[in-house]
Amino acid sequence: TFIENNREALKVLYENLKDFNLPSTSVHEQDALRFQALQVFDLIFLDPPYHQNLVLPILNQLFRQSCFSEKAVIVIEMGKNETLLLPPFLTLIIERTSGASNILFCKIT
Repeated sequence: TFIENNREALKVLYENLKDFNLPSTSVHEQDALRFQALQVFDLIFLDPPYHQNLVLPILNQLFRQSCFSEKAVIVIEMGKNETLLLPPFLTLIIERTSGASNILFCKIT
């Protein structure tokens, strides 16, 4: 399931799905804060625009909707110089820096 509202990113996403022969029915062209989940996920990758303080609101939205399986892994990509106080339902497993990005691997507490 992909949630994306940036037109350029959507174009690349659809091209990648086509290249890998994956269905495009799992793409939701909308703001992640408006996404209404109808399932539980084992892996969630968040990569919102940097420096817009979107990570925590998106995490809280997904948590309120009970989107995380009990063994879920949440990967968060954000700007290297951004800070994030993790919500109490997440525990940091690994943190890595790559170029201008900071990548957090978390699990459900």
